[in-house]
Amino acid sequence: MLYTFYLCALTTLLSVGLGLPLAWLLSKTDLPRSGLWKSLFTIPYIVPPYVGAIAWLKLLNPTSGSLNLFFKDLFHLQNTPFNIYTLWGAAFVLSLFFYSFILLACTSAFENMDASLEEASRMCGASRLQTFKKITLPLLTPALLSGIVLVSMATATAFGVPALLLMPVRKFVLTTKIYTDVLSYSGGIMKAASLSVLLMILGLIGLWLSSLFLKNKRFTTLTGKYHHTERLHLKKWKWGVLGLLTAVWGIIVFLPLSTVIISSFLKVYGDPISLSNLSLRKYQYVLFELATTHRAFFNSFFFATTAATLALVIGAFVAYLKVKTTMKSRHWVDLLATLPYATPGVVVAIGLIIAFSGSYGLNLYNTVWILIAAYTVKYISYSIRNTAASLEQLDHSLEEAGRMSGASWTKVFLTIVVPILKPTLIASWFLIFMPTFGELTMSIFLVGPNTDTIGTLLFNLQSYDDPQSAAVLATVIVFVILTANMTVKKLTHGAYGV
Repeated sequence: MLYTFYLCALTTLLSVGLGLPLAWLLSKTDLPRSGLWKSLFTIPYIVPPYVGAIAWLKLLNPTSGSLNLFFKDLFHLQNTPFNIYTLWGAAFVLSLFFYSFILLACTSAFENMDASLEEASRMCGASRLQTFKKITLPLLTPALLSGIVLVSMATATAFGVPALLLMPVRKFVLTTKIYTDVLSYSGGIMKAASLSVLLMILGLIGLWLSSLFLKNKRFTTLTGKYHHTERLHLKKWKWGVLGLLTAVWGIIVFLPLSTVIISSFLKVYGDPISLSNLSLRKYQYVLFELATTHRAFFNSFFFATTAATLALVIGAFVAYLKVKTTMKSRHWVDLLATLPYATPGVVVAIGLIIAFSGSYGLNLYNTVWILIAAYTVKYISYSIRNTAASLEQLDHSLEEAGRMSGASWTKVFLTIVVPILKPTLIASWFLIFMPTFGELTMSIFLVGPNTDTIGTLLFNLQSYDDPQSAAVLATVIVFVILTANMTVKKLTHGAYGV
């Protein structure tokens, strides 16, 4: 519990320190191509954090990390300067992915603020710093706190990064302790269930504290009147800021991703990068000779496709009940369908193991169906929220016209509602497919002898078998996810995706 708390605190601190200044720069200054910079800095939002852990292990491993060895030789040190196998190391890696929660939440808040409030403060003689402290920051507080809660909960429920960086040095957080308990034989599942309840309680306490803090913190910044967003002119600082942003993006996004990609092409890892040391041999081995890769890719694609389709159909139906009907229990149906998303993935996995391991007459354990069920219930809220938001903008007169023309409810739904919602439905499907394709946290608990996924295969290769083959697999996963993201952006004209 203490390690979980420390990790959450450190990750949140680093995420705010990185995400808040970036949000301010992208939203409140006249930075050129700010939209492009926002897309570049939100790439970590869609890349699994455990891929980043693999990258930074290759860079900051205390014995063989290339960046560590570079600094050691540069400054003539006796020992390498950094050790990734620490709480600070795990928090550093997690923050390089979870800062995007702060960035997205605060960027939206900055862009929706009425600039006249800040202008009024400046006209009264306040400096920019005083205006930020007394006007901007209080208006930003709800969005910032929302981002902090998301970062804290995501950190508390993360598995891949703590497993790769803390378990080797015998430091356990709640998720990794649950994992080791499940693997043990004597009452392990019951210990894991107890810790899962504790993890869920911590998450609920976080949500309760957030709602308590926000209870009396309501600020009206959207008045229905036109307002412009005041942009700070960078002037002579513009090129310096662009250079700084380029350096920061290079360190937190380009460096780790390029490290993984280059490592996947090396013949001998650790030797200098040269044409003679580059080869496609590892790709041939992983993609065509390693039998488990074919099974894992097929499983992941099948599980993600099936779960995304099921979640889309069920979610669209629940959203329709919520928005377009007067059924008294429709809000309870919506709550039950979206509750699993607020529940840590570890808790969902343990609950499914206990419920469907034969104790209650239905045994799905070690089958494909328990994984599909886990992915569907965990991410169905994506479909519900997106579809409900679009349905609320759909005028009732369109459906009424269809029914007055003699069409049944099914025909009205399929010929009027679905075509209008097509961009939203496509986006929802991809938004579910992307996280489930490389999912690790639930999968590591639920995979059976023949149901291993691409995420669990990558974890096992990195942890036990062949880290260089893991780099190949990580590169392929990133390629698939980025391709899916570009597809959904193109199909929805930029309305969805990052």
